[in-house]
Amino acid sequence: MSERHEDEIRELLHAFQLVGARVVLFLPSFHVEGLITRIGENFVTLRRGNGEGVEVESNANGGDLENPNQISVKISSILSVSDDQGE
Repeated sequence: MSERHEDEIRELLHAFQLVGARVVLFLPSFHVEGLITRIGENFVTLRRGNGEGVEVESNANGGDLENPNQISVKISSILSVSDDQGE
């Protein structure tokens, strides 16, 4: 993944963190939904919030893989970022 792509992902992550919105991070085989608590140099951490847990779902079938209290994701692994519309 190019450094420019990572910079664009970081900008989106900071924007979502600023407004406190739940986000969806799409990775190659799964996606993660939650609130951003920390954006580090290489990782972003999501936690549960608004009465909802962090959701980790398969991209293949949308099935739940797990629901941890928090998860850290390597920024270079993120393909795209979206808002969570609760679907």
